[in-house]
Amino acid sequence: MGRLQLAFGLALALLVAISGRYFLVNQVPLPKKRGTVGVVVTREELDRDDSLVAFMAARSLLGVREGEKERGTIVKLYAELGPLTVFVFHNDIDNPFPQASAIVPIGGPFAFQGPGSGKTGAGVRFRASF
Repeated sequence: MGRLQLAFGLALALLVAISGRYFLVNQVPLPKKRGTVGVVVTREELDRDDSLVAFMAARSLLGVREGEKERGTIVKLYAELGPLTVFVFHNDIDNPFPQASAIVPIGGPFAFQGPGSGKTGAGVRFRASF
């Protein structure tokens, strides 16, 4: 394996930009055909001017205003080893109006407090053939 492949396979990097979405995918084969490791990075920028935002902005509810964007980045690292896939991920969402999206409560003892919309996790997947 060349050093270029070990450096996250930069020669195989694929970058696609489609309407505010960016995807970066790198895969590196492991020695002796044991599997692959890779990383997937997804970046999105979404327009938040939907009917709910327009309704709330027109009535000055919860500080909502039009023209804001929701931005999200997801990073996933994985290893495929035969029928087993192991992965870890981090999902970072910047939502300008988490209260309008029901991410944080707007009433009760924890009103306008919340864990945010970032998530980190891990998983294991088994692939079976019948």
